[in-house]
Amino acid sequence: MKSTDANKNILGGIIVFILVGVVVGYYVTHREGEKLPSTPVNKRSEDDSSARPDRERIPVEIGLKPEKDPKDGSVKIVEEFVKLNVKNPATFKFQEWSEVSREGAYWKVRCKYRGISSFNAEVTTNAWFYIQHNKIVHTKIISKI
Repeated sequence: MKSTDANKNILGGIIVFILVGVVVGYYVTHREGEKLPSTPVNKRSEDDSSARPDRERIPVEIGLKPEKDPKDGSVKIVEEFVKLNVKNPATFKFQEWSEVSREGAYWKVRCKYRGISSFNAEVTTNAWFYIQHNKIVHTKIISKI
């Protein structure tokens, strides 16, 4: 009698397993996937080298080159980033800026700034800021005095 109950449980498990397999198999073979358009879509980007006067090809993953302020050479996104991430933003002054250049998949700019730290000490920091799509994605401190 016990072996019949065990056989019924095994048979029931096999039937459930087969039904699940049939349902999954049906789903996989009949699902609707992403269909490609029959005609190519012309997605012209403002980063396209033919739309730019200097014809330098800019990879889409880095976005447009950050603009520098013509008066002092500052990069606004870097200034905002520093002021959001320091303890006493009102005390920080920007001293020097490098040119914005491309390094791999990033725009980079070096900035030297001075201010009062949370320990009430004057600190001068020299750092690289790596930018993609007008956002700081990485920083590298060169020196902190």
